[in-house]
Amino acid sequence: LSLFGGNLVLNASDESISNINVPAFTYAGEPYTRIGVVSNGYIVVGGGTGADVNFVNSDLPDAARPNNVLAPFWTDLNPTFGGRILVNVLGDGTNSWIVVEWEGVANYSNKAPNTFQVWIGINGTEDISFVYGEQITAGDGGFLTVGAENKYGNRGATVYVDGVGTAPAPSY
Repeated sequence: LSLFGGNLVLNASDESISNINVPAFTYAGEPYTRIGVVSNGYIVVGGGTGADVNFVNSDLPDAARPNNVLAPFWTDLNPTFGGRILVNVLGDGTNSWIVVEWEGVANYSNKAPNTFQVWIGINGTEDISFVYGEQITAGDGGFLTVGAENKYGNRGATVYVDGVGTAPAPSY
């Protein structure tokens, strides 16, 4: 995202959430116009509070907070150790997406950087992708969740959790 103008650069700190009003999009069959971007590598669809911030990842679905989660790289991250979080709306002339990027955001324990994005289509249908840069680790201490769940925490899926499943790898 750093190549595009108009980025919103979040003032993210360790264990933080930034609620942002965004263009309307569909998730789990419902429309939303707000996201909560969490420093620990996930988004709370519809926004959230401090109670939705957790550095301890979980297998999804999970009835405990946070819920309504898009988790491209849920682990213990700390932007104050390095990196930044950016938000923008990009289009190709036909379609548009909300893009959230954790750019070089450091693991808490070893400060290794991670770069990844969430692309959320604003085309009236559910359209969500996770994309990974060349800087990607196995998560802080090997603890990492990649997945999504609904607002009730009773439906969803985990693609990867703590060494089990398909680990994130650079997307080209």
